[in-house]
Amino acid sequence: MCFVLGFILSLLVLSSCTKETKSKSGTLVVCYSQTETTKQLAQIIAGTVGADIDSIMPVNPYVGTKEQIMNRNMQEIESKTLPEIVYSRDPSIYDTIFIGTPMWDYSFARPLATWFDKNSLRGKVVIPFFTYEKGGKWTCSDNIKQALSKRAVFKDGFGIMEKRIYKAKREFDLFLRVNGFYGLKKEKIKHTHYDKITPEVRAVYDSAMASYPHIKWQIFEYGVGDIPNGKEYVFSLTPYDENNDHIEPRIYVIDYDDEIPEVSEIGIAAWDRSYCLMPPIKTSEQFLKKHNIVL
Repeated sequence: MCFVLGFILSLLVLSSCTKETKSKSGTLVVCYSQTETTKQLAQIIAGTVGADIDSIMPVNPYVGTKEQIMNRNMQEIESKTLPEIVYSRDPSIYDTIFIGTPMWDYSFARPLATWFDKNSLRGKVVIPFFTYEKGGKWTCSDNIKQALSKRAVFKDGFGIMEKRIYKAKREFDLFLRVNGFYGLKKEKIKHTHYDKITPEVRAVYDSAMASYPHIKWQIFEYGVGDIPNGKEYVFSLTPYDENNDHIEPRIYVIDYDDEIPEVSEIGIAAWDRSYCLMPPIKTSEQFLKKHNIVL
């Protein structure tokens, strides 16, 4: 009898320890990754903040050409199909959740929709992260926010171009400081704005935009702010009116002291006829499609 009671007690102690271990970090990094790129970013984030990590895996994998994968994704969106998925960790035991995805059709990959449907994130701090070819993180971020409705405490997300993934650690560290996450003092990037384009500034823009020869807009003003070991530029390009909306393309460029300038994001700001700033979802899609900027 004593042996049986001792065995039961040991099981209860083991169960208690296991539960404590599972929720110890307080932060979960979970993602769907079609290639290794988003998974690599998830590992960088988890290692930086000391989080547990999990993967969302579709039971029926997305295979084929990029066009075939995008077609399947769009069909599932239009038919409101939730693909069957498997994952390991219970998000309910975490306080903060980083949720990651490659950018598909200006939004998140469909397996995330199933994960959102299966898990209540009410009261959780949710920070999205993305990998993409050229831009659109605000569009994708807003779509995730809409999918979560008012369940979660939603924070601005972190995104990086796939070809710049090797710089993710450096820029994610900056993202944490800019937002004051994990007890860090907020270090907002203060952009000083100018309307005079100097030859030096033009050289930064031309160097960064060498990979986008089809973009021909003219700069009418720019902002520049200091970041560790470099500067961040926000180039506002010649605005135009479309469908009674005022559209202002913007190009974000990071210029580290020890590297050549690179585009980090392509996006827009848009105002409606009453000069109210419009949400980026619809206008970003129109802008990127019109100018053949493929995400």
